[in-house]
Amino acid sequence: MSVGPTPSELRIKLMLPEHLESVVLMMREEGWTPTRGDLENVLSYEPEGCYVAEVNGDIVGSVTTTLYTHFGWIGMMMVRKDLRRRHIGSTLLEAALKFFKEKGVPTARLEADPPGVPLYESFGFVKECDSQRWFGKPFKIRNVPGTGRATKVDLDAVLALDKQAFGDDRSRVLRRLFDYSDFAFKVRREPSLGIIMGRKTAAGTMLGPFIAANADVAKRLLRWAVGFIEEGEAYVGIPETSGNARLLLSTQRFRMRTVLTRMYLGDPPRSGNPQFEYGIAASATG
Repeated sequence: MSVGPTPSELRIKLMLPEHLESVVLMMREEGWTPTRGDLENVLSYEPEGCYVAEVNGDIVGSVTTTLYTHFGWIGMMMVRKDLRRRHIGSTLLEAALKFFKEKGVPTARLEADPPGVPLYESFGFVKECDSQRWFGKPFKIRNVPGTGRATKVDLDAVLALDKQAFGDDRSRVLRRLFDYSDFAFKVRREPSLGIIMGRKTAAGTMLGPFIAANADVAKRLLRWAVGFIEEGEAYVGIPETSGNARLLLSTQRFRMRTVLTRMYLGDPPRSGNPQFEYGIAASATG
C-alpha cells in the first residue's frame, strides 16, 4: 500500500467555532450526518481537546475528545477523501491521545467506521464490540400509558441509572443534549426508571440516549418517541452487548442497517450494564 508524504503545509490547530461550517461540509460530502449543533455540543465538552487539520488554509480533517471520570472518548475523526493516507489522520489522532495523556486518562475509546479500523489498530486499539445502527419508520401510537414529557428535574432523577448503564458519569453531556433535543420522554410518576431523547439529523431522528430500568419501560418510551416523529426514519445506536435492546427494536419494526466497531486503547474500559442501555447518546461521545 503506497502512502503519500505528509503535506508540508499541514497544521494541527484547536477547533474553533469559526471552523465548524467547514467541518460539517467536509463530513456531509462523505455521507456523515452530524449537524453544526452536534459539533457545537462536542466542542463545548473539551474545547482544549478538539482539533482540525489545515492544509493551505483549508480545513481537511477533524477530531474531538470528551473526558469522563475513567476514560476519554474520541469522535468526529475525519480526513478529506483526497488527502487520506498521507498521515493526516494519524497526526490528528496523536493530538487527541496527547491530550488524554496530559489529563491522565488511562483509556481511550471510540467508534470506528470500517475504513478507519486499520488506522486505530496501527496505534494499538483493540476491538471492544460491534456498535449497531437500527432504523425504523415512524408509526402513530395514540395511547402509551404512564409516559410523558421529561423536564430537567426528571433528567436529574435518572442520572444514577444512566451511570450504571454507561459505566461512568456523563451528566454534563446529558444535560447539554437535553437542551438540544427535540423531545425527551420519561415514565410519568417514576422518572428514575428511564428516559429517551430524540433529535433530528441528516439521517433522520436519532433516539438516544435511551436508558430504561426494564423492558416494559423501554417499550413504552420507544413507542411514545416513535409515535411523536412526524416524518423521516428513526434510528438507534446500540452496542451488540445490549441484547434487551436488540430484542425490543426487532419487535418494533426496526432493522439493523450498519455496524461500527467500538475500540479502546490502554486499560480495559469500565463497562456499563448493557441491560439498561437501549440507545447510545452519539458515536462521538458514547
